[in-house]
Amino acid sequence: MEPIGVSIEQAMGKLLPLLPPEVTKGIESAMAMSPEQRLEEKCRAANESTLSQKEQEKSHILSCYNCDKCKNKGIIYFPSEGQMAVKQCSCMSIRGSIMRANSSGLSETLKRCKFSNFREIMPWHIDVKRKVMEYAKNPVGWLYLAGQPGSGKTHLCTAVLGRLIHTGMEARYMLWKNEGTALVGKVNSPEYQQELEPLLSVKVLYIDDFLKTERGESGRPVKPTTGHINLAFQIINSRYADRKLTILSSEHSIDEIISYDEALGSRIFEMAQKNAILLPWGPENNYRLRRDDE
Repeated sequence: MEPIGVSIEQAMGKLLPLLPPEVTKGIESAMAMSPEQRLEEKCRAANESTLSQKEQEKSHILSCYNCDKCKNKGIIYFPSEGQMAVKQCSCMSIRGSIMRANSSGLSETLKRCKFSNFREIMPWHIDVKRKVMEYAKNPVGWLYLAGQPGSGKTHLCTAVLGRLIHTGMEARYMLWKNEGTALVGKVNSPEYQQELEPLLSVKVLYIDDFLKTERGESGRPVKPTTGHINLAFQIINSRYADRKLTILSSEHSIDEIISYDEALGSRIFEMAQKNAILLPWGPENNYRLRRDDE
């Protein structure tokens, strides 16, 4: 008795001559693959697939950054024990940093504050920009920029933060006047440690206007309160112990901080060293008061 039906090979042998050459070539290539090769090809095709614009727009985290590796899906497919497995794409740490920056109100600042549009108005701007760009390329230790309001320190520090985020580093932005003051007010509350922890553990932390205070009659900032000093020491000491990258912009020089609290200031000095930059003070150095035609 003859067997009922035909094998896949027999069926394909009859079907292939009827198909266009390009289709035939693809089928023959697939049939020649081993199971492992077919699985790898399946993963490759899945990784090359893209979400529709509508699907991307549904998720803010998938629409905030463009990744060629995962095609903005946020996941990568790979073979594992004969099956197609999934892992998170490395771009998700970048996306997380961008989303945190956006929620901190830094979104537009990151777009605006780049090295390419930093105006080198004063001669010292050229040297400071060069040093800060070198740090962004090779971030070893900490970066500390001290100077008056409008001196360009926030612009340069934000440009560094943007560069580090786009190299894949997990980063967080903290505006001391807002977040620091709020934390000082919660020091005895149950949520204090929970809100403090991300500032201690994140790979890169940028504190803008570190220890911001009012200015005295001399025009210089006055000494921070004990509560602010204690919070600053808790953050700085933890990051100092773990050698985590920290960027600080402040109106206080490191010498001034040492005079407020030697343990705090000396840790910053040790970690920043060559990357501790004191910008000149004076009305002519206020970046914001310059007209566009100057």
